[in-house]
Amino acid sequence: MNAFWLLLLPAALFNACMGAPIDLLEDPLPAGAAVYWGSFSDGGVYRMLRPNRGFVKRFYYGKFSLLTVDRLDSCYTDYYVEEYKRADKVFIYNTVVTNGVFRTRYRHTLYEITNVGVRSNKQALSEYLNGPVYLVLDVGNPNTRHPYIKSYKDGHESLFDASYKIFKSYSGCRERLTAHPNCNHYRISPVFDSRLPVTSDVRPTCVLYGSITDVMYNSDAHQYIVDVRKGMHMKTYYVEPSKGVIRAISSAEAPKAHWQPFSGCEDDEVRSDLSIVLDVGKIRQIDENLLVLENVRKGDWLYSRHEVVLYEDVKVVDVQVVNSLRNTIIYRSPRNVLVTHVERVVQENDGPDHVLIHCKIAKDNSVYPVIEGYVRLPGTDHYQLFRDVDTTVVVSAVNSLLSVAVPDSQNASPSPSMQLD
Repeated sequence: MNAFWLLLLPAALFNACMGAPIDLLEDPLPAGAAVYWGSFSDGGVYRMLRPNRGFVKRFYYGKFSLLTVDRLDSCYTDYYVEEYKRADKVFIYNTVVTNGVFRTRYRHTLYEITNVGVRSNKQALSEYLNGPVYLVLDVGNPNTRHPYIKSYKDGHESLFDASYKIFKSYSGCRERLTAHPNCNHYRISPVFDSRLPVTSDVRPTCVLYGSITDVMYNSDAHQYIVDVRKGMHMKTYYVEPSKGVIRAISSAEAPKAHWQPFSGCEDDEVRSDLSIVLDVGKIRQIDENLLVLENVRKGDWLYSRHEVVLYEDVKVVDVQVVNSLRNTIIYRSPRNVLVTHVERVVQENDGPDHVLIHCKIAKDNSVYPVIEGYVRLPGTDHYQLFRDVDTTVVVSAVNSLLSVAVPDSQNASPSPSMQLD
């Protein structure tokens, strides 16, 4: 018996020194590792695992060994495992952070996993991602904030509780973003405050989606100022979710300023066309040319707003408004029309569904504002165009609806003024 225990002793000592293993395919994962979530193109799911220091030094993906913190890393200060996953393929990016004598050292390892796991490179990962990685930000719960999203102070402390920006940082020591694959394409989305009431299906309310790089938040007034980015172009917007407000911080940043319907073909500085699919039925739509406010709850009504964002001058903006859940096309803009934003008000549990499309029409060298209204009745999939007089009534009703304060609890009863039908 003593000999048996002596045989087990080396393995026990090894496990004690190496820490407990984690298999990323386990569900749920064992306690001792913080998990942060995000998304990327074509339904991709992003996940970061950040174990408590000393808890684990070995990671597996099924039978494939991903990471072992070896003896050379005995002075490690932090490490991360990042997973980029679609149905057919997974990329795993490991980072071990150690303190050297003169500087902090970052050891990166990238794997591509299909049926087997092989070493890969940043170019392959960048092509696989095919665009930004969007990280979730809950401004009401700092414990869930991704390590790359840093809270900082600026000159607006009196107006905003905190500001948030994408930084590549480990244990408070900032590393240049260019050290990470496709890191310049990290964005913050969605943004929400979990302290607000949830919907009947337990989704957060007043959720903001977009190609967001910077966020300032006033929790008392529930207001945001956000920067959105596409390539090297950036726009700044003011957002007040409870009132359905999304507004460019200046008229020069509004879509109308970049719409050039009367531009000639010889103007090389004006893009000829841009296509946008605006899906009012899709949850979590993220598009670089849209800033989306979703799930603003008013009693048993839910309000959403899709704001069109233009970053450069363009002659024709082809906007198709659809509801993918109903498999229906609601509206497609003519060549002389710019859709600036779309509002939707729908009663929960498949009640009446109203869509208001706000446009600018170019005619005779002038631009005129127009609103087109559509309704989908319960039990149907298709939207019907309102008469002009009905559109005016619905616009007035929506404005009245948005003036109602956000309820203090999810059980608050609807106000009679919310009835649109």
